[in-house]
Amino acid sequence: MKPKIRNYGRLKTGIFYPYKPQLFEQVKKDLEGKEVEVVIQERVYDTTMDQHGYWRAGIIRTCMQTEIFGGWSEDDIHDFLMDENAGYDKMFIIKGVNKIKRMVPSMASLSKKETAILITKTLAYLSTLGIFPEEPQNYIIGKYKTQIIST
Repeated sequence: MKPKIRNYGRLKTGIFYPYKPQLFEQVKKDLEGKEVEVVIQERVYDTTMDQHGYWRAGIIRTCMQTEIFGGWSEDDIHDFLMDENAGYDKMFIIKGVNKIKRMVPSMASLSKKETAILITKTLAYLSTLGIFPEEPQNYIIGKYKTQIIST
């Protein structure tokens, strides 16, 4: 099976304008006469590396330095904050009995906008606990890299 080629662009007055027109034309030429599937949907932007970095290095590491989360690992704090700020209850009916299960999305499954909302909600939650991570622009690349000290 050939890999899927995704073409991004804009719709204006019902006409599709691809960002990479040569690629779009090549794909159309390659698929000429074949049955195809066309899916048009609003573009979803994935979580950015800056958001991941701020979540892990800014928020979680600040939490690790507080007494409230003393002794917790990064993953424990991550799981707790995800459950507290992104988790939701979902009802299932199993053999006629209502069951409620707590659902927590993966960080990787969140879009850029959803991650921004998660970070905002988490900062508001942490402020109620007296924890105030620095602003994202105060974290510079490489500041939180693991440093190996030779003996």
